[in-house]
Amino acid sequence: MTTSTGTGSTVLSNAPTLASPIITTPSLTNPTSSNGTFTTPSLTNPTVTNYVETLYAPAAGSSFTIALSNGTVQRFTTNANTTVTLPASVAGKSFVVMVQYGGTHTLTWAGGSTLKWNAGVAPIATSVNGKIDIFSFFQDGTNTYGSTFGQNF
Repeated sequence: MTTSTGTGSTVLSNAPTLASPIITTPSLTNPTSSNGTFTTPSLTNPTVTNYVETLYAPAAGSSFTIALSNGTVQRFTTNANTTVTLPASVAGKSFVVMVQYGGTHTLTWAGGSTLKWNAGVAPIATSVNGKIDIFSFFQDGTNTYGSTFGQNF
């Protein structure tokens, strides 16, 4: 192409190179490999910045069963004395449970002998209408270790 007349032809590469590609919203949906679908994909030493976890918050009740398929941050609102049943221990799993009290309700943790609290004593629920207690749980494949993140928020 000439600069003075604008006539001629231009050939563009059919394999352009991006100098600084930017991915603004990456997603991974049903990843597959050359031999099928990944069943246990893993990341090694990733850096994750500004991520958001799903908050699972079902309707108020008096009995809740933690299903980690709903997410690792779960918030329950009591409407009577409440029992929370924890999942079986899986090595490397961790999750957070937020309990908002809908009244002066007791809180019971079901997890059998594999649930361990500091000093062997479950924390005492705040049990005040509108207040929130937050608990963290860590699992090693045999036991689930519970700790109080904070209470009476």
